[in-house]
This record gives sequence, structure tokens and C-alpha cells, in this order.
Amino acid sequence: MTAPLILRLVDWPDADRAVWAGLFVEGTILAGSGPCVNWAEGSRRKRAQAYGHWLGFLGQAGEMEGKTAPTERVTPATIGAFAGHEQARRKPITVYIHVIDLYVFCQVIDPGRDWSWLGRIAFRLRARCEMQALKPRASTTARAILDSALTRVTAA
Repeated sequence: MTAPLILRLVDWPDADRAVWAGLFVEGTILAGSGPCVNWAEGSRRKRAQAYGHWLGFLGQAGEMEGKTAPTERVTPATIGAFAGHEQARRKPITVYIHVIDLYVFCQVIDPGRDWSWLGRIAFRLRARCEMQALKPRASTTARAILDSALTRVTAA
């Protein structure tokens, strides 16, 4: 059976799920909290999904065997293969986001290790992105919407 493209959190290897859970532990004055306890739910979901892409790639590439610690799998060779795999399937901005999220994850789970090489790769990927300007503001203002709604309510 082929590994899925994206592993859901419930399907992650035990070591990865345990590390992830530890990031968000609500601590006490004595024990302290996980380093990411203040991440918003949206940030958690986004990074978990990006990490799921990484794990899916590793599973398909046969890079999970014998490497139980999450950071053992993060090498320049595996990152290069992952970026190449992603570039063939996704827009450059998505590839950058997946790699930068992996970089953030690695920094928080192993802060004593030098991850600068991974950061440099992420920022090289970012340089390849066509960063678009913000969308123009909506021509309708909140005041105009309110006035229209009040007019309709009055008419009803």
C-alpha cells in the first residue's frame, strides 16, 4: 500500500505526535508550558497540515524507516528531495510555506541545534515566489452595508 500524500495528525508516528502534543502543554508555575502554547488554533492547524505534507513525502520516499526522532529525518538531502517533490506539484508560495513551517517546527522542538541551513533554504524558496500585492480594498464601505441593511429592514 502506498503512503498517503498528507498524513493527518492522528496518523503521525507516535514520536511525532508526542513531540507535537508537548508543544502545547498547558503548564503550571512549577512545570512551565510548552513553547507553542500561545499559538492560535489556525496556526496550529496550518503547521500540522504542513508537517503532514512532510511526513507524507517521507513515507512515500521510504525515509521513515529507522529514523524515529522527528529531527533525524530533517537533513539537507531530504529537504532538497521534499522541495523538488513539492515544486512539481504546487505553486512556489506553497512550497515555501511548507518548508518555513517545517523550519519553525524544528526550531521549537530542538532549539539547541543549528537550523540556519534550513532557514536559508526556506528563504531561497521565498525568493522564487511571486509575492503579489494586497488585494485592492472593497469599494463598499461598512457604513454603506449598514445603511443598505437598515433600509431593507425598514422596508420589510
